[in-house]
Amino acid sequence: MENHMEEVALQLRDWSKMPTEILEQVCKRLTIPDQAAFIAVCKTWLSANTSKKASHWIPDAPWIVSNNYTSAQFQAISTTNNQAYNIYKPFNPLRNTYILGSSKGWLILKSDQNLFILNLFSKLRLDLPPLRTTPCSGGDCFGIHKPIVFTIDTCPNMNPTSVAVVTYKGDLGWCKVGDTTWKGYHTNDEFYSNVAFYDNKLYAVERDGLKVNIFKYDQGVLIKIGSVESTNPNEHIPDLSIPMCFINMSVYLVECGGKVFVVKRFSDNTKRNTPTRNFTIFAVEENCTTPQLVKVESLDDHILFVAGLNIECLDAKYCPKFQRDNVYFICYYEKSHRAEVKMFSVADRTIHKTLLNSTNMPTPSPIWMIPRFPFECVCEVCTSAPWFRPRELKKRLMLRKTNVA
Repeated sequence: MENHMEEVALQLRDWSKMPTEILEQVCKRLTIPDQAAFIAVCKTWLSANTSKKASHWIPDAPWIVSNNYTSAQFQAISTTNNQAYNIYKPFNPLRNTYILGSSKGWLILKSDQNLFILNLFSKLRLDLPPLRTTPCSGGDCFGIHKPIVFTIDTCPNMNPTSVAVVTYKGDLGWCKVGDTTWKGYHTNDEFYSNVAFYDNKLYAVERDGLKVNIFKYDQGVLIKIGSVESTNPNEHIPDLSIPMCFINMSVYLVECGGKVFVVKRFSDNTKRNTPTRNFTIFAVEENCTTPQLVKVESLDDHILFVAGLNIECLDAKYCPKFQRDNVYFICYYEKSHRAEVKMFSVADRTIHKTLLNSTNMPTPSPIWMIPRFPFECVCEVCTSAPWFRPRELKKRLMLRKTNVA
């Protein structure tokens, strides 16, 4: 009897035999670094972490990621625990490979004449069509150092399905993941600065930020279904006490709380390092009697994260170390190879420094990245995609323990 009780006690202390349902509930509440430790315990815990996980949100604030093309590793900081990580690159060659941006947990990288998207934690890589197939109004649309904006559309389980880009000449292109060529949309009087997917539609804002065109994509063709313009262009210009000819303006598009926002960032060219002076935000109101861009005075419980030409929006409940109704933006000073994070308050329109200005800030050109894993998905969109191979995806997920150094 005593031996039997000892065996029962040993089984109760065997954490590997904890019910899978309990392990899954625990795991979906863990941040990325904690999940890396979680799956290292035993095979049972690893299995619980990779099964039925597709619809689970990872409660982690955005990371700050940088790519030094001379290094074999990405440099990253988790803003949740303020820890720095080196994450090995799963591709060659290391040189001449640049991060162009981040969208919905995926990095987009350019290497020579190739583009691909990469999930930093699973190392899942999806190749995009060659740059030479990109529609262009004339000349080379993708110079090595030329800015390019992109956005990713995803299935309900956050796996990528489509990618849209804006070239530095303002042309619009898009493709489905697995396509071999880019498809384009261009007119002689429309030049775009940013794009965003939302509600099965593609939104593209023109360079002055005063007009947003809306597209549906059907059978490989972009169809323009409407546009929304500003009825008061003067309210788009903030009072900066200096002439607009000395101001740089960057225009962004982002889905935030069920709406699409046009966000404008104004930087002062008269000062060293061109510091950011102000932001203005407008909602794309397309379903009212007179579609128009309406000025936004509050983000409510949301936060915007801006870096370079990229923008992300998150609910403040997932970012406990960040304050709601604020824009957090990264300033990179190329001459001194230094970066810092500042905060713009939408309520009182003031700019403040943050506690993220640490000496271990990754450089060069750090960007925000939402930490997410891709998971095996059986939705109709994913299973019909030519890149979808469940066994390969599962194998990559099993390797993720070794990916965070």
